[in-house]
Amino acid sequence: MKSSRCPTDFEPNKTSLDFCKEEGITDKAMKKALAHMKDHEYKQPKTDWDATFRNWIRTAIKYGDITPVQEHVYRMPTEVSTEERKADIIKFDEMVKRLGK
Repeated sequence: MKSSRCPTDFEPNKTSLDFCKEEGITDKAMKKALAHMKDHEYKQPKTDWDATFRNWIRTAIKYGDITPVQEHVYRMPTEVSTEERKADIIKFDEMVKRLGK
């Protein structure tokens, strides 16, 4: 069985780049993942390198090789409802209990 490698001149298309942005992947992390993907030797020949790239990114996120950047949205305390505050306190208490075990 013949293995295959990603073409050295492959660059992700706009759809793949938009996917990375939506997933919170920085340009630096995307370029690093692309370099790793290009170095990988695939057992099965690939025909859609953009799909392969998006799957590579998903797998890297899943296994912690890439950590997406989370946008932090700050809200003034007055913008948070009483119900939201109560829910946050309950979640925090549950987390503290789990960590205390």
